[in-house]
Amino acid sequence: MSPLDKAVRKVAQLDEPLEMNYLRRNVSQRIENGAADFDDAVTRVFSNAPGNYGANVNFMVMQSAWENEATLGDLFVTRKCFAYTRDSKGRTVEGREAPELMNDALSRVEATYQNIDSFEVGITDVDHYFEYLGGISKAVEMALAVSTIDLLV
Repeated sequence: MSPLDKAVRKVAQLDEPLEMNYLRRNVSQRIENGAADFDDAVTRVFSNAPGNYGANVNFMVMQSAWENEATLGDLFVTRKCFAYTRDSKGRTVEGREAPELMNDALSRVEATYQNIDSFEVGITDVDHYFEYLGGISKAVEMALAVSTIDLLV
């Protein structure tokens, strides 16, 4: 189990008032609304399917193979929506395709950033900035738009 997954599960189960524990409040609301069970509500670690690498947003951009910005966000989610966690019984979940869980998590994001700690690589040296930061930023924007529409309906 990843340290992040372990931490999220522990914080979500703390016996604290909901107004003091944003994560626990969020998980509790999702469970009470019937939107998810505990295991799905605490899922926060997403990546590629086992054996795959990259968001491929960079290739789509460099080849001008996109018609609108939403296509870039869709590709990011499609490539990165595989959940890595453990279930409540301790069984490993590695690479379960879960775009709905990822989009739900993205719909609550308030800021995106990319931290690359390297003296060897500069912002103009690699395409990872628009592949990853650009991809996730567009995916967040799309998820927020969908959740806003859901609230209006």
